[in-house]
Amino acid sequence: MDSLTNLKIAAILIAGLFALVTAVYNFKTANGTTTTLGKIILGIAIFGVVIAAIAQFLDSKAQNEAQRKAEFDSLKATERLERIISDLNRSLQTIESFEVWFLGNPISLEEKFFDEYKKITDKAINKFMAKPRDKRLFDRDLAILPRYIDDKQIGQEIEFTKNGKYAPGSGHFKALAFKIMPICYTFSFFKNPVDPYKFRSGVINSSKPDLRLQTIFIKNDMTLQKIIPENTYSLSGSISIDKKQWQDNSGKIISIPDLAGSQLFFDACTSMYSSTKNKDGTWVRKPSTDIRFAPGSMKIKIGSRSFWIDEKSWTKHPGRFKNFWEYRFPDNIDLLWNKDDN
Repeated sequence: MDSLTNLKIAAILIAGLFALVTAVYNFKTANGTTTTLGKIILGIAIFGVVIAAIAQFLDSKAQNEAQRKAEFDSLKATERLERIISDLNRSLQTIESFEVWFLGNPISLEEKFFDEYKKITDKAINKFMAKPRDKRLFDRDLAILPRYIDDKQIGQEIEFTKNGKYAPGSGHFKALAFKIMPICYTFSFFKNPVDPYKFRSGVINSSKPDLRLQTIFIKNDMTLQKIIPENTYSLSGSISIDKKQWQDNSGKIISIPDLAGSQLFFDACTSMYSSTKNKDGTWVRKPSTDIRFAPGSMKIKIGSRSFWIDEKSWTKHPGRFKNFWEYRFPDNIDLLWNKDDN
């Protein structure tokens, strides 16, 4: 027992003993007044009660403080354990590789530069579609694929096979590879989301991402498709960005758990620009192809984990020289992996 407990017990015993004495013995005079000894005994009993009450109060206060301290220490220990688990989780799931699969990224071929290419390929497509089905299967230049949206087939698309004579970059159309397909891709990650306007305008300290993955003059592994019902075009394929081309600016995004609640900006560029003449005679060059390229459904593989970002999840923003797109990762990163993790 501690000293307060001993004091409380002693005070209670003293108060009880002297109260018992006053009950057993008569400490009154003949005229009914309390004798001096009786007053002393009663005072000692009351003093014992007061001391016992004070000791009880101090004991309760000490116990409450001890309980609060124990709860505080327990909370700190839990926080330390959570930090250790978090650090261990980060160290076990570091981001070591980055691959992207594009599926049906919309791209426009509206510039006059592409008119001859579209005329030649449309003629080839008409001949291809006129062939019996079994003949189409063995065509080296074109392939017909079903087109799906939300798991429902909505039409067909014609793929210009990668090594076929109508593929951009092959034979007569060799120069088109860098006119149609992006030559650079940039993925900018912010642990704490920023205003897209500040990112676009390049505001100092606001536009510098925690992690930037960028590749320039990349060898494309993309194929071009023409969507039959809409008479539009799209790109599909994959890229891999070597870790040597990563830029870690803060150390805040080094592992998969760090992606929770983070922000991703994506943009791409090509070598084709167009110019327009102002009324004052000056020329303005604009990256028309950059404006034409947009992300469709995208599968990203980070290390051993992969997930899909569908076309509707991207938010488009106008940039100073080209458009860029924003995606927000869920706060619960497990929701992301549940979409696709194989």
